[in-house]
Amino acid sequence: MDISELAVCGNLDFLVGFQLAGIKKMFAVGENDRFEDKLLEAMSDKSVGILIVRDRDMRVFPPHRRKVLLDSVRPVIISIGRTDVGDLRDKIRQAIGIDLY
Repeated sequence: MDISELAVCGNLDFLVGFQLAGIKKMFAVGENDRFEDKLLEAMSDKSVGILIVRDRDMRVFPPHRRKVLLDSVRPVIISIGRTDVGDLRDKIRQAIGIDLY
């Protein structure tokens, strides 16, 4: 088991591109599923080190709860679609231990 596995959580349209890129671990949010439940399922998977989600999906959480989730160390949650690149840079540095920029 690789404890640094990359995973993606979101609807099927969001997951397709990541599947094509070779990411295997997916948490698909179906039409009858709640994003919150799938996110918690993904976070409880011990093999997931980095979890990619769409920023728009994270907005279902109140701001204070969203901040707690995005500040998670295990797994590191990277929210795609935001404009604050500095935060993404910090997340990548936190995830891999070095600054790529």
